[in-house]
Amino acid sequence: MSSVDESGTSDPIQRMAPGMTVVDVHGDVVGRVALVRAGDPAAVAVEGAVDPQDAIGEQVPHPQAGDEPTTAPDVAARLLRTGFVKIDGVGYAGADQIAAVEAGTVRLTVSRSEVTPPA
Repeated sequence: MSSVDESGTSDPIQRMAPGMTVVDVHGDVVGRVALVRAGDPAAVAVEGAVDPQDAIGEQVPHPQAGDEPTTAPDVAARLLRTGFVKIDGVGYAGADQIAAVEAGTVRLTVSRSEVTPPA
């Protein structure tokens, strides 16, 4: 369902901006985009859970410090690799959970309950 906008990009993360409305798979308004972060496949390379005391844990945002995304380290690592959108007051949706970005609206492939809540 991904479409290309006038800028020529089909990457939904590149087409989002703070303030856009976010709707879930059912068409219900979830909230507004608060932050957009493009993915970096080399950001954190891990398998399994991340131990915050481990050296790799230092590369993952720390929720206590307010770094984004403020989630469990293993979830944060995945979101950093794939890219994510922070939905004001709700949580985080990974790039793989974005169905489309059209006419100022971000459409998710999941329901509100499947959005990753902040830590």
